[in-house]
Amino acid sequence: MHFRTRTLLTGAALTLLLVACAAALGASNASAASRHASAKIHKISACGTVVKSPGTYELTKSLTDVGTGYCITLEGNNITLYLDGHTITGTGGDTCVYITGLSNTETVNNTVVGGMMATKKRAKPMSATLKNCEYGLYSSFTSGTMVSNLNIVSPTGYGVYADYDGGMTLSHVNVALHGNKAYGMYFEYGSNNLITKSSVDNNSNDESFYAYEEVGDTFSLDTAKNGHSGNGATGFYDYECSRDTYTHDASKGNYYGFYLEGDGYGTVTATHNTASGPTTTGPIGFYVYEAYQEADTGSPFHTMLSHNKTTGFQYGFDDQSNDSYSQAETWIGNTADNYTEYGFYIDYTVNYTMVGNVADANTKTKKYDGSSTSYGFYLDDPYSYEPFRAFNNNQAYDNEYGFYSDEYMVGGTGNVAKRNKYAAYDVEITG
Repeated sequence: MHFRTRTLLTGAALTLLLVACAAALGASNASAASRHASAKIHKISACGTVVKSPGTYELTKSLTDVGTGYCITLEGNNITLYLDGHTITGTGGDTCVYITGLSNTETVNNTVVGGMMATKKRAKPMSATLKNCEYGLYSSFTSGTMVSNLNIVSPTGYGVYADYDGGMTLSHVNVALHGNKAYGMYFEYGSNNLITKSSVDNNSNDESFYAYEEVGDTFSLDTAKNGHSGNGATGFYDYECSRDTYTHDASKGNYYGFYLEGDGYGTVTATHNTASGPTTTGPIGFYVYEAYQEADTGSPFHTMLSHNKTTGFQYGFDDQSNDSYSQAETWIGNTADNYTEYGFYIDYTVNYTMVGNVADANTKTKKYDGSSTSYGFYLDDPYSYEPFRAFNNNQAYDNEYGFYSDEYMVGGTGNVAKRNKYAAYDVEITG
């Protein structure tokens, strides 16, 4: 046979072989899809259910608990639970949904969805309700847990309680405390958890979102709302954590908007957040306390606050360092409006960068009204041996003092002070 003819035949045979393989693969995929679609859906219709085997589970009706234990427990791996928009009503001393590692052994890849399965007819986005439980959602010793579309109403202890969890994702989880003295969402001893597009409606003294000794968590697009002006509640409380991030979150009406207390355990990042104050006096929009890594002064991680905004507080931003560790915080583009005393109170700065921040004590009348002593930027004991890396292009309006340093002189370029009684004291301004 001629070489060219043999080559063409070989090519044709290869084409036919590829077509046959594709057909076989398609049939195999179709068969797998068919098997998946026909996979058994396990039904749950009573409290006290404990799920240990992987698979898909579905709540068939609303439930009312009668005990003090757990209504539904997930105690295995690769479990998916659909609550189908139903309501679980507790006794005030129980747990609505419990995800746990067996004997403190980590469980992985469990999912709780408040709505219906996407494969069900006429499926639509919906949320399930967990009502009047001591713990609405309790997760412990898990990895890769995903929870979405829950309304947690009137918990007596915690809306969400999570400890020793890693890689968790909570989205569209909303907690309404309705007067109960309880925490909205509480996270401890975990890492790399994401809490997003969720909210807490709080009118008690407890914290809405609380992170304790967590590492690398992210709170994004969350809202902490408090309608009771007379309490000391906090919207977002980050205590002794390391490298947590808060971005595009909002605190409304809380005494403390964001309370970021590193206490020497680690740094924090806060970007594009907003905090509006309560009607009472004396609160703080952003309180940052010793947000650095004391155990490792050479750490490459440093606290950064950028493009956050506060309005209606006594202190817009209050930063307390109190020591000479290598802090090197960065503050860029933050705004404090309508405060009664301090726009930015910055204590004991070491290698700080403060650029493009704005303090305006009275955005309505656009003048200093003389009713109180106010400071746009109060620099308390700036550290003379490691001064500001940059203190530039900051602006102060409508204060008694636009810029004030109580110890050493602070130099910078482009700082502007206007409509203040006194433009600056020991701080360089250019306009």
